[in-house]
Amino acid sequence: MKIFAILFLSLFFFSPVFAQVDDIKDKSKNNREKQNDESENLNSSNSSSFGDVCAEIFVEVAFALLYDQHLQQIANKANDPTAFSLDVMPHFAFSPDDNYFNFLPRIRGTWGVLSTDFRMNYLLDFDEGAAETFRTIEWQVLQFNIVPVEEFTLRFSTGLMYEEFTGNLYNEHYLGLCFRLDKQKILATLEGRFTYDYNAQTIEPNVFYEINLRGAYRILDFKNLWGYATFGILYQNYYQSVEMLSVQGGLTFNIH
Repeated sequence: MKIFAILFLSLFFFSPVFAQVDDIKDKSKNNREKQNDESENLNSSNSSSFGDVCAEIFVEVAFALLYDQHLQQIANKANDPTAFSLDVMPHFAFSPDDNYFNFLPRIRGTWGVLSTDFRMNYLLDFDEGAAETFRTIEWQVLQFNIVPVEEFTLRFSTGLMYEEFTGNLYNEHYLGLCFRLDKQKILATLEGRFTYDYNAQTIEPNVFYEINLRGAYRILDFKNLWGYATFGILYQNYYQSVEMLSVQGGLTFNIH
C-alpha cells in the first residue's frame, strides 16, 4: 500500500521532417526574438485558505512517505548496492540517414530516494564538409526514486536546461522507468524529458522533448563496480518542428 500511496502522491508533483542542426538553431533564434518582442503579462489571483491547508497537508504526507522510503532503501543496500552509488554514462547516438552525431555524456549520483543527474546533449552535424554544432546542458537538480524494489525503479524530477546557442535557461522535467532483471544483470530503461518555455506567448512554447529507450547488459562485475554495454533508440524534438531519430550506444558504469 505504501508504494501505491507514493505513486499517487507523485502524480501531483509534477510535421515530421528530419532536419539538421542549423534548423534547430533557426528555431531557437526565432523563439528568442519572439520572446524579446513580447510584453510581460502578470496575472494575480486570490489565494484560498482551504487550498493552502490541503497543500500543506499533502506536502507533509509526501515528505513523510519519502523519508520512510529513503530509510528502507539505505537499510537494504546489501541487497541493492545501487541505493548509494554513482552512474557514469558515456553515451552517444548516430543517425545514418541524416548524418549527425549526438554525444550524451552523463553522470548521476544516488542516495536512497534522492538523486542528482547531469547531462550534456551535444549535436554535431556534417554538411558539405563543414561541421555545425548545437549544445544543451541539462541538470536534474533533485530527482526522486520512489519505488523500493530491486527489480524496478521509477524516477521523476525537475531541473534546468541551458541552451548554449541563445543563452536561454529553461525548466526541464524528467520521468524514467527501469526494469532491472536477473539481479540487475540486464537493464531495460525508458526515459522522457520535457522542456517548456513558460514565458512564451508563441505557438511553439515546447522547446524540447525526448524519448529514450535503451537496454543494457552487464559485462563487468566487480565488488564495487558494474559495467554495462548499452544500446537503444533516441527520439528528440526541438520547437515542435525539428525531429531527430537515431540509434544509440555506449557504456554505463555503476560505482557502489
